[in-house]
Amino acid sequence: AKLSDRDEFADARATAKAFIQEKYGLRQDPNARIFVFLGRWVKQKGVDYIADVAEWMLSAHPKAQLVMIGPVGDCFGSYARAKLEALRDEGRFKESLFVYADFLIVPQELKLACDFCLMPSRDEPFGYVDIEFAWFGASIVGSLRGGLGKLPGFYFQILNADSSSHMQEALRSAIGDAMA
Repeated sequence: AKLSDRDEFADARATAKAFIQEKYGLRQDPNARIFVFLGRWVKQKGVDYIADVAEWMLSAHPKAQLVMIGPVGDCFGSYARAKLEALRDEGRFKESLFVYADFLIVPQELKLACDFCLMPSRDEPFGYVDIEFAWFGASIVGSLRGGLGKLPGFYFQILNADSSSHMQEALRSAIGDAMA
């Protein structure tokens, strides 16, 4: 359906957000800010950095909700899956964290409901997921790397892609800016 004005778009986003929150077991909150990672769980995509900051993000920002979907493709993805599933299973964030570490056909509403698309890539030759999410109104939160940085968002410059502490701090800062 073509959305012809701002009010229609806002209504469609609110409806999509409620649908996604219900579908993925997230707390029903129209003011929640949904962060989504959708893609391969591999080193290149920086999924391990999301796993490393997820507990901080959900604790420091109670309005944040995190949706992580995609297939594990290497040991970095396995690490992220183990860490995120443990965080989910612990129960503290059961209404603000959805983890599905495999292929999943997602409804179009996911992109419309998303406030922020997480892309902390170590390297990104082009970047297509960011375009898909931005098309539906999401801002990008991620690294200013390769093909990223062409759309509105909260970006960080990578000074040392091999430094976990640098990447985690940079991602935390970008998330903090997005939530401000």
